[in-house]
Amino acid sequence: MVHITHNKHRLLELTIHIICWGLFFGFPLFFTQDDSGSIDWREFINHSGVSLSFFVIFYINYLLFIPKVLFKEHTGQFILLNILLILVVSIGLRYWHNIIAFPPPAPRRPHLPPQYIFYIRDITSMIFTVGLSVAIRMSLHQKEYSSILTIKIPDNNKKILP
Repeated sequence: MVHITHNKHRLLELTIHIICWGLFFGFPLFFTQDDSGSIDWREFINHSGVSLSFFVIFYINYLLFIPKVLFKEHTGQFILLNILLILVVSIGLRYWHNIIAFPPPAPRRPHLPPQYIFYIRDITSMIFTVGLSVAIRMSLHQKEYSSILTIKIPDNNKKILP
């Protein structure tokens, strides 16, 4: 059986986080090229807003809400904090897309879907991001506490002779 020390486990965990988020932020580079093959940085910045919003929600939950609220068994407070966080981040993301990154054209184009569709899409994705952070953090929490709470139970099947 391979025994991984606490420091090696943390280093492995950090490496996995860096690789995953690097891929997540770098993936839009494949889809933001113009016809000449060069990267359209304006489009990349637009896509980076989505990645950044998921990053913020994931780590606020992973580092703050889950250990400080959920592990203290304040589930209602955890849900309320996440509802507020998701609403603030989704409004900020729509602000980013509509005003900063890509201001909307003057006349409203009739073929565009209604704005609430984008809010629903973003909020749904953010809820899944919260779920992912909870799942990962809970699995680490379970492993940490199961190793601490290992108790040696005596074998009661042995016969004791007088």
